[in-house]
Amino acid sequence: MLRFFEELRLARATELAQSGRWLEAEALLTNSREPESAREMDLLARIAAQTRRYERAGIWWTAAHQKDPANGDYPKCIEALAKDLKKKVWIQKGLMGTCLALTAILAALICSLLWSRARAAKGVEKVKPSMRERGK
Repeated sequence: MLRFFEELRLARATELAQSGRWLEAEALLTNSREPESAREMDLLARIAAQTRRYERAGIWWTAAHQKDPANGDYPKCIEALAKDLKKKVWIQKGLMGTCLALTAILAALICSLLWSRARAAKGVEKVKPSMRERGK
């Protein structure tokens, strides 16, 4: 009978998670207790990954693997999570590098514009006295 209620709770939490109600699913699985089955831990890991709590997802998948070492899916999930995190780091670094490059280009354009305006202003001042001299 206890097993029936565990399965029912897991099914309901899965349904909630699939409909995007991650906090409710998580609350159902952890309701004042630690999850007992590897399947519950797996679902909690998936919820954590969906809500971008990657470190927590890794912790849950590691716990699920310790609980059920025969299941080969958990190490695969941990490996995929690690690869995804590395990819995200590279993307973030690329975006940061691009932003820095664009900032440097913008600064160079502004400096060039200011320099050319200052040079043009000096050129106009030099022309004015010579025109006055012509008129005299």
